[in-house]
Amino acid sequence: MTRGVLDVQRRVLGPTHPDTLASLSNLQTIYFILGRYEDALPLALHVLEGDRHNQGPDHPGTLISLHNLATLYEKLGRANEAERTYRETISAKRRVLGERHDSTSHTELKLASFYQQQGRFVEAERLMLGACAALADRLGASHSRTQECVRSVVTLYAAWGKPDKATEWRAKLPRPAAPAPVK
Repeated sequence: MTRGVLDVQRRVLGPTHPDTLASLSNLQTIYFILGRYEDALPLALHVLEGDRHNQGPDHPGTLISLHNLATLYEKLGRANEAERTYRETISAKRRVLGERHDSTSHTELKLASFYQQQGRFVEAERLMLGACAALADRLGASHSRTQECVRSVVTLYAAWGKPDKATEWRAKLPRPAAPAPVK
């Protein structure tokens, strides 16, 4: 969608109309995928404010916009803002969706990965283990999201220099199936 169309949409529908916000969110996503994080940031801020205005601060759509803003801050290297926004998102998701909700676990894993990249392994471990337990309880140990979480824990322990713990967690992953014999 071109900027001209967005300008018309803003003028006709208004800057906080749900259709305008959806278009801005889509453009923000395109900029994000293209690595144009500086261009995506004002859109993300506008979409979040519009979502808060239209849906309220606790609406699941608003929480997604808040999570997206945290991820964008992380990509921009704005560590303090990223951490603060991830924490705000987790707090809201725990309150609104519950501590064991998939979306809550997803944001906890994003913050844990952020901590891991900073060498803050103890904080990363606490979040990852909690998210893995929640996913296993809710989805089961063999679910793809749970397995993805387990792989994240393996990576954390490997990066942390704890090969025994990495091996322990790696054992929780299913073994690849042997190829079928050729007849």
